[in-house]
Amino acid sequence: MDPVGVNSIETAALGRPFQLGMLYDCRRDALVPGIRLWSKEQLQQNINTKPQINTVFAVTASDSAEDKSRLLDIDGCLKLSFLGGLINVSGAANFLKDTKKSFNQQRLTLHYHSTTKFEELIMNHFPSGEMAHDNDVATHVVTAVLYGADACFVFDREVSSDEDKRVIAGEVKAVFGKLKGISAGANINLNDNQRTAAQKFSCTFYGDFQLPCNPTSFEDAMKVFEDLPKLLGENKELAIPLKVWLYPLDRLFSRVVKFQHEISIGLSTDIESVIEHLSTTEMKCSDLLTDTPALTFTAFHDKINEMKKNCYQCRLSLMKKLGSLLPKIRGKFIEETALIDLLNDHKESPFESSLAQWLEMKEEESDIIKSLFTQLNDSGAMVEKLNKNLMHLKVTHVVIYMFTSLGWPDVLLSKQKAYLSSVKENEDKSSESEHKTWLTSEIQKTMRNNLEVFKKLIDLNVSKSVKFIVASKEMENSPGSCILLYENGCNEAVRFTPPSKPDCPVIEDVRCRQVILKVSPPCPATEELKLLYKMKEEKDWTSQTVSKNQNTVTLTDLRPDTEYSIKCAAVGKLNYTVDSDVTRLTVINQNLIKAKESATENLCWTENKCSVLLGNTKETTFTALYKKIQEELKLLYKMKEEKDWTSQTMSKNQNTVTLTDLRPDTQYSIKCAAVGKLNYITESDVTTVITKDKNKLIMKTILIKDGNPARYRLQTRTDNLCQSETYRKITFGERSKNKPHKTILLVGETGTGKTTLIDTMINYMLDVKRKDKVWFEITDDQSDRTQQHTQTTIITVYEFYLQESPIDLTIIDTPGYGNTDGVEFDKQIAVSLLSLSKSTKGIHEIDAVCLVIYATQNRLSYRTMYIFDAVQSLFGRDIAENIVLLFTRSDGAPPKNALTAVKEAQIKCAVNYKNQPVFFLFDNCQSDEADEEYEITQKQSWYRSFRGMTGLFEFLDTIKPKSLVMTRDVLQQQKQLEAAVSNLHLHVQMMGLKQNELKQTQEVLEQNKEHVKDNKNFEYEVKVPYKEKVDIDHSKAKMATCCTVCEENCVYPDSGWVRNRSWFNAMKNDHCTVCTNKCHYSKHVKGAKIYVTKTKIEKRTYEDLKKKYVDKIGDGVFVAKKLEEELQELEKEKIKLVNEAFDCVEMLQKITLNIDSLIILQHIDFLTEKLKEVNEPEKAQTLENIKKTAGKEKHGALEYFFKNKLK
Repeated sequence: MDPVGVNSIETAALGRPFQLGMLYDCRRDALVPGIRLWSKEQLQQNINTKPQINTVFAVTASDSAEDKSRLLDIDGCLKLSFLGGLINVSGAANFLKDTKKSFNQQRLTLHYHSTTKFEELIMNHFPSGEMAHDNDVATHVVTAVLYGADACFVFDREVSSDEDKRVIAGEVKAVFGKLKGISAGANINLNDNQRTAAQKFSCTFYGDFQLPCNPTSFEDAMKVFEDLPKLLGENKELAIPLKVWLYPLDRLFSRVVKFQHEISIGLSTDIESVIEHLSTTEMKCSDLLTDTPALTFTAFHDKINEMKKNCYQCRLSLMKKLGSLLPKIRGKFIEETALIDLLNDHKESPFESSLAQWLEMKEEESDIIKSLFTQLNDSGAMVEKLNKNLMHLKVTHVVIYMFTSLGWPDVLLSKQKAYLSSVKENEDKSSESEHKTWLTSEIQKTMRNNLEVFKKLIDLNVSKSVKFIVASKEMENSPGSCILLYENGCNEAVRFTPPSKPDCPVIEDVRCRQVILKVSPPCPATEELKLLYKMKEEKDWTSQTVSKNQNTVTLTDLRPDTEYSIKCAAVGKLNYTVDSDVTRLTVINQNLIKAKESATENLCWTENKCSVLLGNTKETTFTALYKKIQEELKLLYKMKEEKDWTSQTMSKNQNTVTLTDLRPDTQYSIKCAAVGKLNYITESDVTTVITKDKNKLIMKTILIKDGNPARYRLQTRTDNLCQSETYRKITFGERSKNKPHKTILLVGETGTGKTTLIDTMINYMLDVKRKDKVWFEITDDQSDRTQQHTQTTIITVYEFYLQESPIDLTIIDTPGYGNTDGVEFDKQIAVSLLSLSKSTKGIHEIDAVCLVIYATQNRLSYRTMYIFDAVQSLFGRDIAENIVLLFTRSDGAPPKNALTAVKEAQIKCAVNYKNQPVFFLFDNCQSDEADEEYEITQKQSWYRSFRGMTGLFEFLDTIKPKSLVMTRDVLQQQKQLEAAVSNLHLHVQMMGLKQNELKQTQEVLEQNKEHVKDNKNFEYEVKVPYKEKVDIDHSKAKMATCCTVCEENCVYPDSGWVRNRSWFNAMKNDHCTVCTNKCHYSKHVKGAKIYVTKTKIEKRTYEDLKKKYVDKIGDGVFVAKKLEEELQELEKEKIKLVNEAFDCVEMLQKITLNIDSLIILQHIDFLTEKLKEVNEPEKAQTLENIKKTAGKEKHGALEYFFKNKLK
């Protein structure tokens, strides 16, 4: 036999009863009792014993499985067996099972390790031959044992959240230092500081020693620690095996199965990490369960508790599977890859990818709830039972701060439950896109606002008749929180809504000792509207109630020549009051007159002076109409950066004012001032003028906001504002037929900054410089558009024709994808684009399609995938080289993450010589107010965006425009596919109802066969299908195009009105391409109704049946045959519809830029099933192949599509 250590395995005993000569199975890491290779006498004759006295101490603050294994000298394979439940440990090894229960627990461990003797088996020779026992029962024999004892003193200290972390750190450090000193042989005695710190630690003892009682405190532990050497006995006879050496049996017997011992370190580490991660999650859940939110609100508690249970169950399941796999791998019955499969399965489970994010979210939720709850408690609101307060006779009002979203369904918990019960959900579902969270800035803002309102209500209502409590109840319509109000014992709550801030009262007339004020109607939440006023130096306000229909309030007996402050106050339920802004006025004598009209209205350019201005840029002329007041009219002006105004008085008959010696390229502010007696002054609004050549352009603009830069809106004309078009045009200037014309289409997600990019293009073409301190805008305020127009016109075409520009430019602005209106709104973009491309005055070729994306886009969510897919689905495949990427919110660095997302989404676009996507960078901050503190940053921002615009226009110069014919065909085919599938659904439904009618008729004939035989009349009832027009659900669509002959919905949903029915999207050569009979367009109507299939009970007679089949009703067989023929006709129509839908898919595959778009994928499963039903297996296989090639991300985006389809 080889010496110890040669070909042997060294392993820890872990409290197991090892003896020399015992057999051991390394596959199961288990002793084989009752079997020996040698007799007792042989063993006694060949044992060599020698003392091995050694004592080692160690102190650690770690609680990880790796550090515990290192303390007890456990290798990776043995650790796997322990994790897999193959080993039952005892004594000091029980320390492995003790893990911290909370992150609020400070732990220190003192490890004592002592060895006494070493025994080994010496066999100089051993007869070869066969093993007398089953050669598969063991793999090794014990040939050496090291005896001794281990002890672990585990010191724990619970830490509360309100303790000072610095104090805790100091106490732990003191105890740790003392333990380190003890392990180095220092005195065990404690000083005062160490004793105080140590008293806060409890002790748990794990050891191979027999103690009369286990220590529970630090001092008890130190006493035991001193006595440990004595506890092994005088002759160390109480020592136990600590380590053993195992010799392989295949070295002794040739037919013994060779043991495959080693499992790779990487795999062992990965498995250990997974199990420890689950344990850590359980511990975090335990901490959350002991915190205030979980203890207070059951809904929040139950989610955390369920996660803890799920992780525990998953961990046990994983360990059980590990325990069953290890012996098979070590015995070479299966490959090590089984462990890799186990890990991969776990990685794809809901216990891996989203777990950390879920915990982080719950911890954040807990912090927010705790913060709100603390503030509510401090204000006097407590968690109490509602019914108890409602029944209290002295309580007239109960006000509840209601947490409304704590019980929202949790997708991850549902997935975990399904996973643990072996009911796997669709792997394509994304917890990120599905999970409904209230951790949004908007909802948190609502919760904070509700808290402010609630605390204000508490302050306003100190009476015991009003009770304020806190509760939790799921309310989908009020995410985050809301305030509920119960009045006068009623058990029906109303949602408390504070009054809106009222408008400031408007001064209509000021007379002697009297003021007339106009007040606006209050909001519905206002119970009472008051007008408050006081003299400037007073503190208290005088109140005057405004009646419901009162529009004006007259204040009398006011002191003349006195300044008053006036405001409105909206009073809601429970005296909750919101004040308006304060307006101030001075009551003047009746003889004093103020100018009522704004002097700005009397300020205009004089035509005769404008011609002078063109020749002399240092002079600007204004017309100021003289007011008939008793004192004077002044014109005031100054440079923007100046504080003081320069004044120029106007004479009585003067109607123009000429300002001279003005600085060129300088912005001036100008206003008029009407001065009355006692220097009572009324000033006009300020107008801004820049003394430079761009004045001519500014004259054609409207000042939006004065500043640096001053923002102006170009004066444009708007066309196509009627219902007859699904787009509109905004035009500046007149088009020149002698200049090149470029057309740009902007598409992208809502909020990416398309509007600002359009204005940046306009300023680039106007050659606006930063030093000009002006910014021109062509885009309009969406709020100015009528509601009717907003619903029908969703594409805006900006036409910019500038004489000085070398090109004319058209910009097509589409609404943002992925907004709150849902998928159906996004579909209208395609409808409007189709209408634009088909219109005679529309757009028929395009130079560039600009896909606008955030430069900060760093991941590809299913929502983003959907948006990218929807955008690409608009175009034919011939337009790929005209698509460029415009990255907004750029800091100037290459948008690496965003480009990676674009590549992962497989967006087809123009590429440069490096085969990389063509892109340009912008940050959309050019119109922001200038700030000296950020001068350098803003300057860089300006030049970055204009450099990007230079690159874009250079691209336009080199690229050839593309016709929109193929794109128009793509959009047309998409509409036909939608209509075909819709009608196919209705047809399948109709066939089912017809089959039911056939069955009922056959049953009736069978029941009345005697009457049939005698040709007698009889009555019967049958459920029959019919079609009816019903109102459209406006959450899905606004309009539909229907055939009155076929009673089918040919285009649904549809866009707005068209002038001529032959222009419908489904029409070709004046006939419909969708309905069954391909009817003429005149048979179609467009409106807010659609056809649906319904059933009704109809009474019929035998005579009716005979007439229907021309008296050939001799028996029921003929009737069944006729009904079967009707079903066959329906089946033929079904085959026709299925093939038409497939043809649309096939055509889209040929011409669309996005070959596996969601437009196709949303119908794949339904069409595949129907193709199989009509015996078209090859076509069905084609669709299945499309679905397979779409990829996991596309299916996730499809899920987002269906989820948001009916928003």
